[in-house]
Amino acid sequence: MFLIRPQPLSGESLSSWRQRSGIANGFRRFPSFKDSDGYKTDYDRMPKEAELNWLVEQFRISSIVLSGLTLESLGGKISDEFDKSHKLRWVIPIMANDGRARGVYCPVCIAEDDEPYFRLSWRFAFLTSCPKHQCVLQDRCPSCHKGIWPFNLKSTRSMSMERLSICFWCGHDLSVLSVTKSAELFSLPLWTCANHGKVPKEISQAQNVHDVFSGLWALCQLMIRSSSSKIIKQLPARMIFTLNCKSSVIELSSLKDRAQILDAAYWLMQDWPERFVCVAKKAEISLHHFTSSGIVMPGWLNEVVNDSLVRRQSWVVQNDVNAAIDELSKSGQKISKKSVRRILEISESKVLNEMLSQRRQASWQEFKTLIFNFEDKLQHTPSSRSQQATLLRDYLIFLASVISNKSIEEVCKLSKLETQLILAAQAGDNEKSQYIRARALDLNCSYATKERIELSPLFLDNGIWFVSRFGGVLAGHTVRDRVTKLMLSGFPNNLWKSADVFRNLAEMTRK
Repeated sequence: MFLIRPQPLSGESLSSWRQRSGIANGFRRFPSFKDSDGYKTDYDRMPKEAELNWLVEQFRISSIVLSGLTLESLGGKISDEFDKSHKLRWVIPIMANDGRARGVYCPVCIAEDDEPYFRLSWRFAFLTSCPKHQCVLQDRCPSCHKGIWPFNLKSTRSMSMERLSICFWCGHDLSVLSVTKSAELFSLPLWTCANHGKVPKEISQAQNVHDVFSGLWALCQLMIRSSSSKIIKQLPARMIFTLNCKSSVIELSSLKDRAQILDAAYWLMQDWPERFVCVAKKAEISLHHFTSSGIVMPGWLNEVVNDSLVRRQSWVVQNDVNAAIDELSKSGQKISKKSVRRILEISESKVLNEMLSQRRQASWQEFKTLIFNFEDKLQHTPSSRSQQATLLRDYLIFLASVISNKSIEEVCKLSKLETQLILAAQAGDNEKSQYIRARALDLNCSYATKERIELSPLFLDNGIWFVSRFGGVLAGHTVRDRVTKLMLSGFPNNLWKSADVFRNLAEMTRK
């Protein structure tokens, strides 16, 4: 069907390669897989298995090369949770809910290309200038102001595309533009960090790439929230700005807003923690301002926020706690110690602990409820994008934690042999204990023969039994968070919402 089969260019995105392939073979749009059960809305995502096999067969190209053109190939380097949700962190959506086309490009790069193409890096929100040319990126055609990303070509009214350097709406040459030199200093080190795994020297508190981008995202979200005006006033004069587009996340912000937010957040991460603490205290920022992004906060940020920005009040009395509980009830929010602390802006209180005490040991019935939640989710989770493999791995890790009385973080660091020894240990005469071990052995067998290979086909010999989606070391706290989410329904309010409440197997299974 396709006589001309162009090879992907350095750093090219999947949709760019597909569109170039279509142009080379005389097609208006990029080649489509007609027998698919539905397309992704984002053609830079990893194709489903049937579509991937079709591309491999039609263009005589390996699946490994194709996977390197997808958002997952770079996103997996900046977050081990990158593809666990349809809302990809740090990825600029091509079409926003308001119908506006998005996606950026560098006119100098396109002008220099022998064969113009769109880079995968241009899909990521942490770049607002070209790392190579240090010029401001563009997010639309300078002539008609419409979106320029290849798969924005949908309307039959748009022009046929002959080269990716030509706007398919108006025919304007995208490389003909008076570029603006960028003054920002974050795009190059962040790109080097994401692409080569090198942590910027000015962000020395971060231990790895994931630390850098999770901390940066949390600080960007802080800048976007209602408290942003207070923080902005405390920035150096050159960085003070006004947000023109009120977006809920950094990925949906306009290019101009995104550049200013990232500049400020990157500046706050330097000279850590003195600069950040000084600005935060002057802006009256405290722990409760981070509650919505706490799940992605790295240890170095979480530690400083809890140590330096918690407003401790020793005078909280029973009436204060009751008033906070009433406020939560009227608004329909869940009543918990965390939510009450957030309203009172405190870290701990003896009165609060007495009034909302939490049980630290689960019952056998509560364990059965969580097991049912796991089994039910396994039955209904689609196998696409390795979701089922991830769930089975998490389920196995949880059961190994229960059996061994080890924390989930400790289990995630076990080798294959260590895991087998734990699961094969003598179960005793307790039928409940035997049931747990038998189910764990079944899961481990399935994980060894199928799920582990599906999660990480290229990185099987790193010594760690439990692997992340892209073969790296699995972050235990992310597994813990997913177990906690399964405890949000069907459990009493007085039970501590943590996987650790199930760790004492002997206590939990005794009659």
